[in-house]
Amino acid sequence: MKRIVVLNPKGGSGKTTIAINLASYFASRQQTPVLMDFDPQGSSLRWVKKRHAVQPAIHAIAAFEKDNRTTRAFQLRPRPSTRTSCRTSPATPTRSSCRCCRPISISTHARAASATCC
Repeated sequence: MKRIVVLNPKGGSGKTTIAINLASYFASRQQTPVLMDFDPQGSSLRWVKKRHAVQPAIHAIAAFEKDNRTTRAFQLRPRPSTRTSCRTSPATPTRSSCRCCRPISISTHARAASATCC
């Protein structure tokens, strides 16, 4: 499974917007993405709920919610058909948010934009 984590320590930097667009892209390619929202605002979950039923499915997980009746691993388990996981983080990401992901640094300036694999 591909894992994409969108991180930035600054609030309001577009993390949720990027994650939503990535999930939409993979859904449009029939790759059954899961959108895991670690941000307590839950903006991406509200967006998924507003999608029309005729659009390709995006499975959403409220990763910021904790349920003491089940294990954390079970709560965060994507559907078996999932091929891509897009994760949003709050402005202060945890180290566990980055596990199993290859970092890519994206520099966005008014003059140039580039992506670099780390």
